Amino acid sequence: MNSSKTAMIWGANGGIGRGLVQHLVAHDWTVAAINRQPEKTSDLTPHSFAADVTNDLAVQSAIIDTHYALGEIALWVYRKLYYAQI
Repeated sequence: MNSSKTAMIWGANGGIGRGLVQHLVAHDWTVAAINRQPEKTSDLTPHSFAADVTNDLAVQSAIIDTHYALGEIALWVYRKLYYAQI
């Protein structure tokens, strides 16, 4: 794979993440879509991986799986946003 056009997008099933995956794929990027339900992004890219950002082991596994599948990643978009209601 050409790492200069390979991206890893976390939260790829959300509004911003999904839009970013669509944009990058339309511009000939290879994109790894990471989210809790990878079947929901399989229509965007064949490289969908499962991970919950609140689970450190799942995050590490997704990074390793993506690296083995795609090699070096040039663009990472990672956000860890969750809240607890008080």
